Amino acid sequence: MACRSYWTKRRRTLRILDSFEPSSVNGSDVLGDVDPEFNLALNDNAEEEDDIFMDCTSSFDDCYTNDKRVDGVISDGDCYGDESDTEDDGESSNEDGTENECSKLTRGLCDWALRNYVPQNTLSDLLGVLRELHPNLPKQARTLLQTARIAANVKNIKGGEYVHFGILTYFQAIPAYVLHNVSETIGLQINVDGLPLYKSSALQLWPILGKVPFEKEPFVIGMFCGKTKPLDLDEFLYDFVEEVAKLENGFEVAGKTFTLKIDCFICDSPARSFLKNTKGHNGYFGCERCTQEGVYVKNHMTFPEKTAVLRTDDQFLNKEDEDHHKGNSPLTQINVAMVTMFILDYMHLVCLGVTRKLIRFWMKGDLCCRLGSQAVKAISARLVQLTEHIPVEFQRKPRSLSEIDRWKATEYRQFLLYTGPIVLQDILSSSQYKNFMNLSIAMYLMLSPALCKYYCDFADTLMTHFLNEFEQLYGADEIVYNVHNLSHLADDVRRYGALDGISAFPFENYMRKLKKICRKPQFVLQQIHRHITLERAFVTPKKNKNPDKTILKIKHTCGPTIATLPHCTQYKKAIFELFCVATTVGNNCVMVQGNLGLVQNILCDERTDTNYIIFRRFLKLDSLHSSPLDSKDIGFYKASNLESTNHVHLLSDITKKYVLIPMTSEWAAIPLLHSN
Repeated sequence: MACRSYWTKRRRTLRILDSFEPSSVNGSDVLGDVDPEFNLALNDNAEEEDDIFMDCTSSFDDCYTNDKRVDGVISDGDCYGDESDTEDDGESSNEDGTENECSKLTRGLCDWALRNYVPQNTLSDLLGVLRELHPNLPKQARTLLQTARIAANVKNIKGGEYVHFGILTYFQAIPAYVLHNVSETIGLQINVDGLPLYKSSALQLWPILGKVPFEKEPFVIGMFCGKTKPLDLDEFLYDFVEEVAKLENGFEVAGKTFTLKIDCFICDSPARSFLKNTKGHNGYFGCERCTQEGVYVKNHMTFPEKTAVLRTDDQFLNKEDEDHHKGNSPLTQINVAMVTMFILDYMHLVCLGVTRKLIRFWMKGDLCCRLGSQAVKAISARLVQLTEHIPVEFQRKPRSLSEIDRWKATEYRQFLLYTGPIVLQDILSSSQYKNFMNLSIAMYLMLSPALCKYYCDFADTLMTHFLNEFEQLYGADEIVYNVHNLSHLADDVRRYGALDGISAFPFENYMRKLKKICRKPQFVLQQIHRHITLERAFVTPKKNKNPDKTILKIKHTCGPTIATLPHCTQYKKAIFELFCVATTVGNNCVMVQGNLGLVQNILCDERTDTNYIIFRRFLKLDSLHSSPLDSKDIGFYKASNLESTNHVHLLSDITKKYVLIPMTSEWAAIPLLHSN
């Protein structure tokens, strides 16, 4: 990206336009035939917005269908002209080093600004400072990003506005080396949800998001913006349904032919009923999986029946249960199984639903199930004491129950699977604790990629026990939609595997990104469209980590070493593909060749490039609990008697990482999900 060649192209553009008649230059006939890069040059004089990227690339297709695009980055010629322009300008060859340096800096600035949502005026100020050292840099952010004032294709629909980003354009933006290893049938997960933008306004987004298995982050397919949800489902889904219907018949990207297959829809309950055009969770026939009629009790719609007839995809298409349907769904026009392909998302159903409900029962429920204030304080104290023992894989540390209204879904998940079984012991009644453990173990089994294959039926049985006990403990009037649907969760595991692979967590994380992009309540869709278009054009895709490569970090010289290996370098941290092991509390408990213990040091023999760990074993491993199953069967232990002798193992001998939680005189060791 030779910085000077941009100005060369600009001067040439102006010379060409000067050769036209004045009346023709201002007319649309001439400009309509000018090369898109000339239009870019002319539009650089457009007025600059102070605090948002209100400019966008000339078009998405211009960025991604150009042959000069390599590995997800716009090539030098795309932004500033080709090398012949530079040579014609008479620049000497001894400036090549400066040009290359400027090119790298320019690309880095574009990448940095878009990844970190830097306002345009801030980026322009930074360029002003950097130009003192690098005078070839452009003065303004709009020039750096090569933007042109061309509006997104926003159309008005009932209730607001809609813009379609497209599925095919996303695939066209993926580097060829990534698509080369992708199977010919691409499975696509879909998420639709509402996102309030501001606390003081009713303005909200309804994005249609997609996610493919070979990319970690979702992408935007289409987006609605208005003061209410889309009022016409057919209008909202029209572009999406039309494009999916075409791509299901095959499409070509990077010289390879693919077909698109929708795997599932991952949404919360209101969004699922909206997309399917069916009764909601408060309706008498609101259950999506069975045909039972709800019972309205104490201002709650309950679903007490446990053996109701299950719905089928064919019955849905034929509308055999008329009371369940509100109208037609445009999704029936494409290959979507309207019952089995709509996931009961555990993030909303279990974490934000049932787990939060249980904690509120214990804190503010009826006298028959409510805990005393001292018991609640004791649970909170235990949670806070666990802060230093929580591994780095968790985004949040445990918080007091006094902040329960601010807990996020990931905190409820952590409580249900790891901390709750320990901190609730000897505080809940035996019947309440047994009921909680049935839910905890059932969810752990269905979330584990390794265990769900063998324990799915057992987890389903535990859910049945949980529901029966829940009704006795908390009342039949509390068997509401979320609680009832626990009985259907195992069906999704049988079809799709572990629940973590079909959860809304990655989509909810991406929603926060969309919120960061919106800096003004005006032209919201334009802001998002332009930012994402620029991001796809300039941000270099991160290559997936080599699963066989382990990264060692933080050198030190104070740990135990191996006398026979004097040339070893000591490290405090080793980063694997799925987890991190360190010598610090909370991250040092691992399983090594069937032995549970603590990592004391991490070593690397520089001569052979072999990595080792210094390791101490727990000499006594008992079952953490015997009900609802012997915990040893799934790797849960009560560990004690840490030996004083150090052992040496290869770093690659580590098979899984553990969450190690202190008890009175022992340790509770629970395997970290996805760390095998």
